[in-house]
Amino acid sequence: TELEELALTLDAFQGQFLLVFARCNYDRVRSRLIQVLQESSPLEIRTITLNPDDTVLYQRIQRELQGDKPGALMVLGLESVLSLERMLAGADLVREEFRQHCPFPVVVWVTDSVKAQWMQFARNLESWGVSSRFTISRGELAAFITGKADQWLADGLILTETECIELRGELEAAEGELQLEDDGLEPELAAALFTLLGICQEQQGEIQAAIDYFEQALGCWQELQRFEYEGIVLREMVYGYFCQINRIQPATISSDDYNQIQQKLKDSIQQALTAFHRAQRPDLIADSIGVFGAVLRELQDWQQLRELAEQALAFDQGENRRDKLALDYTFLADVALAEERWQAAQELAETALNYGETIALGEEIEVKSRCYWIKARSQVNLGQCLAAIEQLEVAHGISQLLSN
Repeated sequence: TELEELALTLDAFQGQFLLVFARCNYDRVRSRLIQVLQESSPLEIRTITLNPDDTVLYQRIQRELQGDKPGALMVLGLESVLSLERMLAGADLVREEFRQHCPFPVVVWVTDSVKAQWMQFARNLESWGVSSRFTISRGELAAFITGKADQWLADGLILTETECIELRGELEAAEGELQLEDDGLEPELAAALFTLLGICQEQQGEIQAAIDYFEQALGCWQELQRFEYEGIVLREMVYGYFCQINRIQPATISSDDYNQIQQKLKDSIQQALTAFHRAQRPDLIADSIGVFGAVLRELQDWQQLRELAEQALAFDQGENRRDKLALDYTFLADVALAEERWQAAQELAETALNYGETIALGEEIEVKSRCYWIKARSQVNLGQCLAAIEQLEVAHGISQLLSN
């Protein structure tokens, strides 16, 4: 096997510099192979995992080893390095240093994308290397993709910037490999893959690309009648449309086009809520209040906002989800304010503030700022001007925290 050949190569080049490119697009495969190799080889195999902000390769290796000369060295993490072009170009310039001061095999784990960048930015050093390629079976690849999609449904698949970069690289490699096969993609696998690619694009701020992937995923989930996924993908599309509409300069778009985008937002929200109802998932309806509530408030669709906030409130109270109640009450306060029910708006905002300590910091700041502003507006209309000024000052101070 490729792993056995790699082990033999490392053994044969003891005391000599050898650059080995271990090509593997998937972290789970890479981790398993490294573990097997380290457990089965009699050599001392050291590993270095590069940080995203690293900029030099040779110096990082020397700093890590501090004069030690292991049987072999494995370098991981290149796919997450933010200044990879700079790192590779620098490594190419000091390639003789590797040969003179690294008397051991250096195994660099690379994805196909990273290997292509070696050929572009470190051509001379790359030409010294030999390659081993490690693949994953279609079954394992499908399990990886559908497992990630299930995790996304369960907990939102919250990713750090580095995790997002790595997952996107794996998914794009999977997309290329799977679509090269003759039998094509079955709907469930295609739906999961396109959904996850959309999530990665969205988290990296590439909104239109994310929407394009979500649209492909949506058709597949609808064909499969997986209503919960259909609703969540629609929610992500609503978020994408909302980001786009907020970036539009009014002078650059006609009123008809703007109205069409607004209608698309409303229709997508309604389709998502219908899908959640069909899936019998009131929790997903309640979880959507943050995105849908902000959109409906912007569109001034107070009736639908009230209905949605009341549904979310009923569910969150029943499940004692105290961290969600602040948002529910905030949107109900927005509705009361729009309907000029000043006393009710003030009381609902105060109730939201009482639950504010239970939510995440960024969201807490936003909710508090909004609630103090609602209270101020209500107090102005109730003739309580001095109290309103105090509330506005508090709201302004909190907004400054949010902007920082």
